[in-house]
Amino acid sequence: MNYMLEFRGEVSGRLQAMETQMRVLASSQQSCESKLPALTRATLEYAEGIASIYKLQMERTGRAFELAERVRKLEETVAKYLKPAA
Repeated sequence: MNYMLEFRGEVSGRLQAMETQMRVLASSQQSCESKLPALTRATLEYAEGIASIYKLQMERTGRAFELAERVRKLEETVAKYLKPAA
């Protein structure tokens, strides 16, 4: 009987500790949820910035490729006129 009372007391103590931890976790979750809209907005703004940088980089890469193509064609034309076919 004494063992049962001790066991019951230990279980009760552990359940109280778990309840306290659950309160702390619930409080932390509420705190995180209150910060979530600001974090979401910041994440979206960051993604928009990255997308615009990526778009600008792709445009510049396209221009560089077009310039390289024009230079290559120009070099071929100049080489053709400098070395006439035999």
